[in-house]
Amino acid sequence: MAEVLLSTNDLTVLGGPTTVNVETDFGGTGQRGSLIYASNGDPRSPNSGIPTSVLPYDIAINISASSTRYLTVYQYFSADGVNDWRELTRLSPNAGSVNLPVRFINGTAHMFDELGNPLAQPGIAIPVASITENITVTPANFNIQYAIENTLPMLTSMQISPTFVVVNNISYLAFVINAYQINPLGTPPAVPLDAVTTKIHLFITVV
Repeated sequence: MAEVLLSTNDLTVLGGPTTVNVETDFGGTGQRGSLIYASNGDPRSPNSGIPTSVLPYDIAINISASSTRYLTVYQYFSADGVNDWRELTRLSPNAGSVNLPVRFINGTAHMFDELGNPLAQPGIAIPVASITENITVTPANFNIQYAIENTLPMLTSMQISPTFVVVNNISYLAFVINAYQINPLGTPPAVPLDAVTTKIHLFITVV
């Protein structure tokens, strides 16, 4: 076996530095990245809650369930020197849901007007734009699922209007819901739901 002889009493071990300093305070401050905001309605509205410090490419999502543009995604763009919000897409473009208060009169559901009175015209009308952006659909393309709040079992039916109802250039999906509740007295076996205010839970999809 070979022998190794050291001619000195000192042994030097070479390695890396004991500390490393990284300087990060050189150069100018860059522009921040994009931010995502929750908007109370259209982000252009003064009541949207969007701050004035937005920058191009920031994103806003309309989280107001009462808005016809609910769950619409907007992005802040700069075009020709003008900054503005533009629609990108919708997070739920082919479905809509709502818990709608109604008044049943002689078995038929009526919506309320601005003063809280049931409309003389029976039926329910939902803005088409709150469900889909597809302009080629017809009422036959909509599937409506509903449930009526009531303490007694009921017999119900629904009839969708074959055409959209247009009011002030806004298209509405119109339909009528009728409801009879089981008569606990037994005779007659069912009576129309009348003078009753309740909620209808609606879930509408495009098929």
